[in-house]
This record gives sequence, C-alpha cells and structure tokens, in this order.
Amino acid sequence: MTIPTLMTKYQQEVYVTKMKSTYSLFQQAFRAAEAEHGDPTGWDFGEGSNNVGGISAKNTRRMVDTYIVPYIKVNIEKSSSDAYVVGTLNNGTSVVFHIDTGNDGTNYYPKALYVVVSTNGKKVSPLWGGNGEKRKRDYSRTDFCLVYDLTISRLHFFNWGGPTRKGKINDSSYGCNSKKPRDVRYNCAALIQQDSWKILSDYPWKN
Repeated sequence: MTIPTLMTKYQQEVYVTKMKSTYSLFQQAFRAAEAEHGDPTGWDFGEGSNNVGGISAKNTRRMVDTYIVPYIKVNIEKSSSDAYVVGTLNNGTSVVFHIDTGNDGTNYYPKALYVVVSTNGKKVSPLWGGNGEKRKRDYSRTDFCLVYDLTISRLHFFNWGGPTRKGKINDSSYGCNSKKPRDVRYNCAALIQQDSWKILSDYPWKN
C-alpha cells in the first residue's frame, strides 16, 4: 500500500470508530433514561407553538438536562444560538443538540431530538440553519447526525433513503454520493451502519 492509501484507510477507521462509539454511548444513555422516565412518548418534549424558535430555544436545554446529561459524560457549554445546545463527549467528539419539529397545520410541535456530531471538534450551526456555517460540515468524512424519534422511541442515524442501500445513496435530497455537496450527505452514516460499519469502494470519501 502507498502512504496516501494508508492515510485514507486510517482516517476512515477513525471516523467509523468514533461514529460507532458515539452511537453506542447515546443508545445506552437513552435506554437508561427510558428505564427511569418510562416510555419516551410520555417524555416532556415541550408544548406546541406557532413559532419554531419558541420550541427549540427553551425545550432543547431542558430535554438535554433531563434525559441525557444524567446518563452520559458530556460537558454542556453555553448555546451557540437560542436553538441549539452544544457539548463535548469524552471520546473527543463535539455534539450539537436540536429539537426537530412537525406541523399540524396550526402549530409546530416537537417530534425528535437531533444530535449532530463532529469528530473534529466543529461546533457550528447544524443541519439547515445558518448556511454559511452549515457548509463547514462534511457528513461523509467528519460529521454525522443521530435522531431520537419521539414517535417510534428509537435512536437511529438520519436517513431519508429508506431501508435499501440504493435508496440511501441515491436519495434526491440527502443521498450519500459524490454529486451531493458534503454538507447535505446526511444519509452517509446510515449507509455505513448498513454496510456493517465499513466504508466500501463506492463510498464518496474522496469526492
């Protein structure tokens, strides 16, 4: 193997190892929270609001303090904005928590807790907010997104591609392929998990 090939292999192993360990940490934390607080459908995600920010700002911090901090070693910092809670895990990853909302036609309501993870310390605005900052993220090499869905009471990687490998790759919005900008390749972590925690030859690591 050439030195560049060895470097790439090492970088991939670091990324996947941190992804897998972080997933395990949060999976254990949510199970512990479920054991103490009961069925997550009864957790206090907050009330609906006619303003999305009105849900995220107050409720995200309360959710994190109640259902995460007691069960996982995370250093919570001052929010970088009203909508996010920022922290650092012992495995060196940075995390940004954010409540995702649905809309019933009248009000917005909390439906999931997003955990946006960076393996290289980025704490910029995640997902769709703050485009200038968001573009600093790379969801195929350094970042990934976990979702704790209130409606199904389960932790999973962000995935809009459905159950198939092909769907995760070719999803028109968040597909894990080289045609998508790196800051919207949200499906990549779910693809790696489906591929038995491996980065296969068709994965868009270099492009």
